[in-house]
Amino acid sequence: MSEPTTTKALLVGIEKYEAGESWNLNGPAHDVIRMAEWLRDQKVPPENLTIFLSPLDKNQDTLKQAKKLTGSEPATATKSNIQDELSRLQNESASLFFLYWGGHGWVTLEGERRLFYADARKDDERNLDFNDLLVSACSDYYRNMPQQLFIVDTCANYMPQIKNPPRDQLGKKDPRFFPEQFVLFAGKLGDQAKNLDSEQTGLYTRELLTELYSLFFNETWPPNMEAISARLQRKFIDLRAQGLTEQTPTYLWSRDWSGNERNFGQMPVAPALEITTPPFTVKMPKRLSVQELSQLLNLLSEIDALKNRQRRDVIVNQLRPEISNSISRADDTITDILNIFNTSRNYSGGLKELLDFTEVFARNSIQFQALIQTITHILPEECQSITHILPEESQ
Repeated sequence: MSEPTTTKALLVGIEKYEAGESWNLNGPAHDVIRMAEWLRDQKVPPENLTIFLSPLDKNQDTLKQAKKLTGSEPATATKSNIQDELSRLQNESASLFFLYWGGHGWVTLEGERRLFYADARKDDERNLDFNDLLVSACSDYYRNMPQQLFIVDTCANYMPQIKNPPRDQLGKKDPRFFPEQFVLFAGKLGDQAKNLDSEQTGLYTRELLTELYSLFFNETWPPNMEAISARLQRKFIDLRAQGLTEQTPTYLWSRDWSGNERNFGQMPVAPALEITTPPFTVKMPKRLSVQELSQLLNLLSEIDALKNRQRRDVIVNQLRPEISNSISRADDTITDILNIFNTSRNYSGGLKELLDFTEVFARNSIQFQALIQTITHILPEECQSITHILPEESQ
């Protein structure tokens, strides 16, 4: 059973990068301090907190605050410093391992989430392969950390200018074990996480800390992250409805304490229905002619992100569970794409969702724009809400 006194935390806040001022963020360093303060309030010992900070010049006071909270100087959030700490932790024991990371991130064409180190440059995009970290955390090296909580407040959009990013594999050791692992991301693949410069915080972290501080002190440890995720879902739906964020609301991916993977995504919360509400009728998707279906299938199969099975799997896994779990996957590419397309259309907003996730990897391609132009002509009713991805001359 996890206890605060036997919890170990690694907190990373990066505001200043070697890549230059255009990468500056005003908030992650203060978010780390707030997260550390919350952990100390929960009775996590100061010596069990390890902080890596690379603050803006105007936020250098966070270095003193970090030292006050932990009793030691925080190290800069460079590749070597963080990797050394991850290696050191392989020999440590903790009932709960807690990792928080605030800064810049992006997603590769293969759907891998990468987090930039502070010493990342435009000619050397030093980064942590976060997907690889999760796998490494399930290896025998970390067997003495049976519960693991990861919170990442970074962007997850595709950056086409990064062609061949460096990839440093973390150490793994067989046999694997299966820790209780819970992972929260600020947004789905393709999202840009909003940073509030005026408040010196990330929007996601601000809302998360509000939830954490609302807990009663005597609640179980670690907190009920699934319940917190559900409340954050409601908050981000409201924030988006108010036009306060572009982040897809509540898209929080988790591998929970029981080993289940699930998506909390894009499902609007319906208002309660009055008893007098008349029954609604279900409108089935338009039946396509052989020629229309053939034309769309040809265009879909020309998109690189859908040609590749691995990238296709990434896109399918991001769809709402009721969609992704209903798709009958096929071995050959054409049949598989057809099944994905047809199943997505059977759900309200499903076609838009499929196109949104495909856009993450194919936004500027001629093939994708050709698909959008054709599909909006053939299926205008289903495509009413996807005009934001049309080329300018088509809008």
